[in-house]
Amino acid sequence: MEIFVRYVSPLSVLLPIIAGLVYYKYLGTAQKIIFYYVLYSAFSNGTNIYMVRVLHKTSVIPFAVGSIGWVALISSFYAVVFKGNLSRAIYIITFLFSVFAVTNVLYIQTHHQFNTYTVTLNAIIVLVYAMIYVYRQNAVDIDASWGSNSLNWINTGFLLYYSTALMMYITFALITYEIANITFAIHNTALITMYVLFVIGFKKCKA
Repeated sequence: MEIFVRYVSPLSVLLPIIAGLVYYKYLGTAQKIIFYYVLYSAFSNGTNIYMVRVLHKTSVIPFAVGSIGWVALISSFYAVVFKGNLSRAIYIITFLFSVFAVTNVLYIQTHHQFNTYTVTLNAIIVLVYAMIYVYRQNAVDIDASWGSNSLNWINTGFLLYYSTALMMYITFALITYEIANITFAIHNTALITMYVLFVIGFKKCKA
C-alpha cells in the first residue's frame, strides 16, 4: 500500500505527460490546456513531495497555491469548451476562488492547518463544471459516438477523480488512521484512472 501511494501514484502523472508530448500536434486548444494542467500538477506535487521527504518541512501554502493554479487551468479548459456567457462566468468564479484561497490560508485556516475549505471548494467547482458539460452533451443530438469525442474522456476523468476527492475532503477529520489509508488508496486509484482517461482523450485527438 505504501509503495502504491508514495511511488506508483505520483509517477502515474508521467502517463499523460508522455501521451501529451506524443500527440501534442493533434491536440486542440482545450486538450492543450489539460496537458499544461498535467505538467502543472507534476510540478506542484513534485515540489510538495520534495519539501516533505527531502527537506522534512510541511506547509499548506503549496496546496493553497496549487489549488489556485488547478482551478485556473481547469476553468480555462471548460471556458474554451463552453464559450459564450458561461465562459465569462467561469472566469469570474476563478477570480473569486483565488481571492478566497488566499484569504483562507492567511486568515481562516492558517499555514498550520490543512486547507480543507479550499480543496473542498475546488472539488465542488470542478464537479459543477463537469456536470454542466454532461448536461449540455445530453441536451444536443450528436452523430458521432461518445467514445470518439476526446473531451468526453477528459470530463469523465474529472468527474471520477474530484467526486472521490470531495468525499475524502469532507470525511477527512472523521475517519480513523486505518480507514484513512484505505481512503488514500482509493483516492490515488482515482487519480491514476483520471490520468489514464486523459491519455485516451489525447489519443482520440489523432483519430
